[in-house]
Amino acid sequence: MLYSLDITVPANTTKANKINTHVKIWKGVIYEYEIVFPPGCAGLVKCAIYLGGHQIIPVNEGSWLSGDAFPITGKEFLELEKETNDIFIWTYNEDNVDEHTVTVRLHVLEKKYLLPTGATEGILASLKAMFKKE
Repeated sequence: MLYSLDITVPANTTKANKINTHVKIWKGVIYEYEIVFPPGCAGLVKCAIYLGGHQIIPVNEGSWLSGDAFPITGKEFLELEKETNDIFIWTYNEDNVDEHTVTVRLHVLEKKYLLPTGATEGILASLKAMFKKE
């Protein structure tokens, strides 16, 4: 399942008045995320994602992602154990002239369809070692 949200953050949206965008996500595992800061953001638009009251992206509490004209992506294995889970995306904009629209994408699958992050790399390394010519 792909959850995709376009969040428009008005100019002069301070950290104290940050925008909270709520999305309910079904039970599963967030295995990948993508946050797109379009050209012109110039690092002035900030974004952080929370599961309930705990910050999950970026994982260090109180930090924010920002960028300009490139996506920030990551592989995760964030298990969502409830039938529906409350995800909160907090954004603010230090640009005093322009609003900006940030796109947040969360890829979620049932746990039974995923191997933990890193497991596939270990399997591939083992297979390569088995067939390595000496």
